[in-house]
Amino acid sequence: MTRGGPSIKTAHAAEQDRPDVLPRRWEWFDNQPDLDPDHLVFIDKTWASTNMARRHGRALCGERPRTAIFHPIEKAFAKLKAKLRKVAAHSVDTFWAAVARIIDAFTPTECANDFTSAGYDPE
Repeated sequence: MTRGGPSIKTAHAAEQDRPDVLPRRWEWFDNQPDLDPDHLVFIDKTWASTNMARRHGRALCGERPRTAIFHPIEKAFAKLKAKLRKVAAHSVDTFWAAVARIIDAFTPTECANDFTSAGYDPE
């Protein structure tokens, strides 16, 4: 018997295995050949974006490394995604309830600060 290296988990939504969901999933799989590609919408779930520049750098002691990468909406999305990861909602209802709670944390002052730090005049 040979020993393999560490295996990587393949995560999937827990509700996929529920008895009330599983038959609908199989029905959806069975109907896929009938889908019209001209009517499909594809969503990029990679979160690959223009805000993927390095966030750490080197500078002289007492100085900050600076580079032109900041975009205010990306900062807001990063904050939203971080808060949603903490909630780890597993259903659509709990996800949207979490979004509703989290969105209140984005005050006008905080949003203005994001614009200012990105080099925009928020007024």
